[in-house]
Amino acid sequence: MKSCSVVCAWTLALGCANAAAADAVVLDEITVTGQSPEAEVVRDAREQIERVPGGVAVVGREAFEDQYALTFRDTLGLVPGVFAQPRFAEEVRLVIRGSGLGRNIHLGGVTLLQDGVPINLADGSGDFQEIDPAVIRHLEVYKGANGLVHGASSLGGAIVINTPTALTTEPYRFSFDSGSFETRRGNAQIAHKGQGYDVFASVTAARAEGWRDNAFGRSTRWAGNLGIPLGPRGETRFYLARNDIRQRLPGSQTREDALSNPRGTSDANMANRAARDIDSTRISNRTILAVGPGVVTVTGYFFDKALFHPLSFGIIDQDGEFYGGGAAYVATAGAHRVTLGVNLRAGDNDARIFAPLSGAGFADQRSDNREQARHLSVYGQHEWTFDPAWTVISGVQVIRDERDFENRLNAEQSAEKTYDGVSPKLGLIFRPAASQQLFANISRSFEPPTFFELNQTNQPDNPGFVPLKAQKAWTLELGSRGTLGAHAYEVSVYRAAVDDQLLGFSVDPAAGVPAATFNAKATTLQGIEAGLTSPLWAHPSGYTLAHQIAWTFNDFRFDDDRFYGDNRLAGVPKHLLISELTLTTPVGITLRPQVEWSPSGMWADFANTEKTPGYAVLNLSLSTDLAGGISVYVDGRNLLDRRYISSVSASADFSALAPAQRASFWPGEGRGIFMGVRWVPGA
Repeated sequence: MKSCSVVCAWTLALGCANAAAADAVVLDEITVTGQSPEAEVVRDAREQIERVPGGVAVVGREAFEDQYALTFRDTLGLVPGVFAQPRFAEEVRLVIRGSGLGRNIHLGGVTLLQDGVPINLADGSGDFQEIDPAVIRHLEVYKGANGLVHGASSLGGAIVINTPTALTTEPYRFSFDSGSFETRRGNAQIAHKGQGYDVFASVTAARAEGWRDNAFGRSTRWAGNLGIPLGPRGETRFYLARNDIRQRLPGSQTREDALSNPRGTSDANMANRAARDIDSTRISNRTILAVGPGVVTVTGYFFDKALFHPLSFGIIDQDGEFYGGGAAYVATAGAHRVTLGVNLRAGDNDARIFAPLSGAGFADQRSDNREQARHLSVYGQHEWTFDPAWTVISGVQVIRDERDFENRLNAEQSAEKTYDGVSPKLGLIFRPAASQQLFANISRSFEPPTFFELNQTNQPDNPGFVPLKAQKAWTLELGSRGTLGAHAYEVSVYRAAVDDQLLGFSVDPAAGVPAATFNAKATTLQGIEAGLTSPLWAHPSGYTLAHQIAWTFNDFRFDDDRFYGDNRLAGVPKHLLISELTLTTPVGITLRPQVEWSPSGMWADFANTEKTPGYAVLNLSLSTDLAGGISVYVDGRNLLDRRYISSVSASADFSALAPAQRASFWPGEGRGIFMGVRWVPGA
């Protein structure tokens, strides 16, 4: 605790320090990007986020390609404010500034985009498994209302995943990973620039037995894009992604079992062969064209997804079709920059549940629902650099979401609901020096519930459609980012007053019954996000040592709730610190020891009667580049084989649960060693 306070004070001091006098700031002329080499694309992305008056980050693939990158924990672990803890295999629990706390499974509270096209379904839900880490060029993180320019209106903001094209990557790229728990993964990428077109294709095949019992998984992921130039400042690009994912589910455990027998699973999960199988195909297009003083971007997509999900309480069987598109116009004139956009999403999902039959097939049908969702958002933003050192940013988003729920077995439970919201934003950037920024913003977020929250047909008392309210929040954020000499820093402090926050809790985790969801009348979400990258030592012989640290402080509470008073919200730790050293040698070997430390653990229930223990995990990776474009790595995870709990499925009152209902904990993965080789011919 004391060391965390020191880090906070140190980073805040850096953020408030001033350097030399500021250089004049001139808004850049807008050009169509995506047609430049990879390094330039990432650089351009980092320059763009400096226009945002709040917490943002850009992570290039060089940060994680020399390790076994499987989840957001591996790609975004060193981004302050991003809590991405694995539950098992590719499944993670993602929380950004309190978003997704109501989600014990799947994705919620964050807008996820790949190449400008949403991965989220029409109602805002989604699955992390749709992302292939092997084809990530770089990621952009826009926390909270800072994601407005991407149409995000949720507490968590937006994560934008950018994949390679033939214009930004090498002609050939191959990789193979292998390691503990019978892990195998291979990826092949081919890129070609032709006369009047370019094409990129990738395929990834993976399988692993998994660290825990009943955790076997295999997948095949295809991705590709075809680009056609439209003159010197425009292009149209078609994207295709195909996923075939098969994953067994080990399930949650009791606190005692998670610490004493973490590799085990429940008898019910084994008997019913609990699994989540996903077959999805996504086709999309993004067209960029210079028009007058600005650039128009038009997107469109079609998404087909099938989910087969045997659990102990029943077999979930879903098929859905989703489609949408958007248009945005960005123009710069002198000291002014204007962004205008519109997004539309719609979808139709057939959701059925059958009685469990020991994983061998279907039995009696328990539910047959049709879920239709429609989303419309219109947004605008204006940036005005009225002085070389000052920029004011104002914006607003108008949102309409419609939910139509048809219960084909019980028409009386059919319902529909419409959500209308307005999300304004006002921000300010001050540049005391060319390399430093101070920023502030105030914003309102608006997040309608998904069908995961609305359709509670699976609950024991079978309430069916529950007309929950949308959650709303006013958020104030202050912070700074920049460089001081060779040191790069970022710090954000925020406070959100939330009305009707969507919170989920496990009704019967042992039976695999999904979480119920309720609207909390009032909650307060506040925290600090701080990061620092520093060179520590350089020797004339070629040895260098650098340090990177990311610290997240979460203070999430009820606000005078009639049941929970001012208790802390369950599901995230108060402190999370990730510290990494990078040692490079004159012979080309890079060594990265990393420590992940959660000193206080997290609450497992809203009544604050049960808490996970704190933990510290040591990781270590070693990598080097060889001749002929070959790179190799060795990646050690949890080298001390610590037993810890990485995530929880929140309960209302843990003390009121029967012993069989207390399986709310997800053990952290034990020691694992992974190795990989990458070959880039001609590099």
